[in-house]
Amino acid sequence: MRLYQMSRFLWIFCLLCSCHSEDTKDILAEAYGETLFISDIKDELGQVSQSDSLEMIQKMVDDWIEEKVILEKAAFNLSDAQNQEIEQKLTDYKNSLLVYEYEKALLQENMDTLVHSSDIDEYYVSHKKNFKLNEYICRFVFLKVPQSSSSLKNIRESIKLKSTSDSLFIQEIAQVEAEKSHTDYSIWKPLDVLIGQTPIKEKLIDKAIFLKHNKVIEIDKNDFIYFIHILDYKSPGTLAPLPYTKEQIKLILRNLKKSKILKKIRQELVNIAISKNDVLIHDISP
Repeated sequence: MRLYQMSRFLWIFCLLCSCHSEDTKDILAEAYGETLFISDIKDELGQVSQSDSLEMIQKMVDDWIEEKVILEKAAFNLSDAQNQEIEQKLTDYKNSLLVYEYEKALLQENMDTLVHSSDIDEYYVSHKKNFKLNEYICRFVFLKVPQSSSSLKNIRESIKLKSTSDSLFIQEIAQVEAEKSHTDYSIWKPLDVLIGQTPIKEKLIDKAIFLKHNKVIEIDKNDFIYFIHILDYKSPGTLAPLPYTKEQIKLILRNLKKSKILKKIRQELVNIAISKNDVLIHDISP
């Protein structure tokens, strides 16, 4: 039996390497009036070795048979009401997919994705209550530098960022000597990002107390020195800075624009259909 199976699938593998029409000699399996042809699985095999192909073919045939048996038993045992519910769900899903793809194409043709800064500012001011923080965020600079660096003294002084030259020096060191770094202190990030990139978790008992009493921090660990400067922070429950919410607001405004455009297009399509008598609205008044 084992020899027969190997011969059978070796023959199938040879067929896969050539082109055949779907006739009886190309059949791999049959179940409940349905047929699995060699051509049905050819594309799924791709460029694999003969031994791998044989195993894949066997698994595909087994999976196909198992699926057909389960589907047959499920259809037989489900009530008419359950089958009708499934059919309705399939119809609803198909309709939703058709509408989604059509509307996506319409948006690509009709939508301007540009969001103006003035619109972002206006939305932020009008919806401040929606932009309360639920976590600590901060602006910071950090460098992870080898203990052997000859620049430690200068880094220790420049990390305080007292001048533009300090900032430029930190950016230069970040490129030349730092294994890890973050030097753009204009960007607000969650405190957890800083915690994940440095060992400050070991010093962190209470976030509020830590942020209040720690600005410039130096941590020596595993042959590296972490230089950290927390320039500013915001607490949970306070208003998020506009730059921190900018991308979120852009997404909101784009979605609002999408909804507005789609609503207009839908109404236009309905009006056209009514004018052509493709749809009729019957009077339901008594």
